[in-house]
Amino acid sequence: MNNLFSLTLLLFISSFFCVQAQDVMLIEKNDHTTIEVKVSDISQITFHTIYLTCPDSNHPHVIDLGLPSGTKWSCCNVGADSPDENGNYYAWGETEVKSAYVANNYVYSHWTENSYGIPVQIFDDIGDEIAGTQYDAARANWGGSWRMPSLQQFKELMECCTYTPTTQLGTKGFLLTGPNGATIFLPSAGYRFAMETYSGCRYWSSTLDQEKNNAYRLNIYNQNWDCDSNKRYYGLPVRPVCP
Repeated sequence: MNNLFSLTLLLFISSFFCVQAQDVMLIEKNDHTTIEVKVSDISQITFHTIYLTCPDSNHPHVIDLGLPSGTKWSCCNVGADSPDENGNYYAWGETEVKSAYVANNYVYSHWTENSYGIPVQIFDDIGDEIAGTQYDAARANWGGSWRMPSLQQFKELMECCTYTPTTQLGTKGFLLTGPNGATIFLPSAGYRFAMETYSGCRYWSSTLDQEKNNAYRLNIYNQNWDCDSNKRYYGLPVRPVCP
């Protein structure tokens, strides 16, 4: 009887541990500390070589500015072949360029009439945070782990970095310097409305404003920089990050 009980208990314990078993990835760092990650939590593994500045013309490069969050920034904009090029312009949530940026051709909206018969544009809900989704221009065009920067990542940039107005290969912009001395150049690519390109240094974030028809952007001026919001159908450049 005791032997039967012991065997039953052993089988129960064995089955319990089999059910509870999980596959994990163990990563040992140079300091011999170990990071454990559940395999089920991993969506993809991407390897990047990280630099403090561009080493060659094979762009884009992953630049480590020494930020507390560990966020890495690209050396150039989506659609650009080098840091001094403006690259492409995108409406927020769209992943393809177009000839004109107006309310009527914004993909993620529809029109209705109010009680007075006046047309009203209703913006579709594609999420409050689109980084890494199908609506992310960086992810859609570059793939891998590239994504649009969030509002918080822009705020970290402003809190931890300094910037200097400069010109690089004939392109006006701003040189950002991180806590570790690494640098990236943000060209003053401006923005697009209708079929015109206007001056300025503005970049889309991946974060929707509380007013759902706007999304947050980074603005850099000669004397200061800040974040505010912009109509989603305007065309702005995108500078990707690699979390």
